[in-house]
Amino acid sequence: MTFALKIRTALTVITASALLAPRAAGLIEMHEGRDKITVNADYGIYYDSNLFANADSKGDTNQSLTVGANYTRRAGMLGFSCTASVTSTRFQKNSKEDFTNPSLTAELTKNDGRLTGALALTAQRLSRSDDAANMFAHSWNYSGLMGLRYPVNDRYYLTSSTQVSLRDYARDTPSLFNLRSYSEGVDLYYIYTSKLDLLGGARIRFGEARTSTNTPDLPGNNTRDFALTVGATGALLPKLTTTMRVGYQSRDEFGRRRSLRPVDDRVCPRVADE
Repeated sequence: MTFALKIRTALTVITASALLAPRAAGLIEMHEGRDKITVNADYGIYYDSNLFANADSKGDTNQSLTVGANYTRRAGMLGFSCTASVTSTRFQKNSKEDFTNPSLTAELTKNDGRLTGALALTAQRLSRSDDAANMFAHSWNYSGLMGLRYPVNDRYYLTSSTQVSLRDYARDTPSLFNLRSYSEGVDLYYIYTSKLDLLGGARIRFGEARTSTNTPDLPGNNTRDFALTVGATGALLPKLTTTMRVGYQSRDEFGRRRSLRPVDDRVCPRVADE
């Protein structure tokens, strides 16, 4: 098959997918709108030109159906939201890669009072091409994020961000590493103007990578990051609103390092971020 013919085939599949991808949604409101339930369904036909993320991989077409529901409650100082969904995908040629992935996300928010913040928990199964391992990988992913904001006075306020994430691969493969990440960050903000805040903070993060086969002589890598930053957020220029940070970051790797691939930056990014 020539390159031009491959392009035409891909465009044809994409066009057909857009025409044959019906979506449905419904909304239920209760207790004068304080409780809302949304249900949705999405069906599509897709084409992946390199399913296994390697030079010898061929493309495949798949059909995917997603069914989900969301519950939201807003009453008083607290808000709660929960989203659950299931995605089922079937491939035309590579049926052994068929998957049914559930996903669940719950979030609790507090927007009133002196101390405000949110707590979000997520658990989901993901299936995607892994270009580092050159294969189609399935993994269970769990994450937790808690963000808090506390006003010290009219000019200063504190924020904290606590994050935990875990990735466990469903198949035992030496080239895939289960990932763990734990981080804590604290920032002090100064309200410089009504449109610009100055900030300074510290962040520490621990990362752990272990081979999914739990092979004793391939323990993977452990990492530790520490960062001190200063910056500003808001209207830096008349037509530019953004957040900018500069600072110092150190990164340490410890433990035995006989791994088949380096620690994924998703465990411990090399730059200090929000």
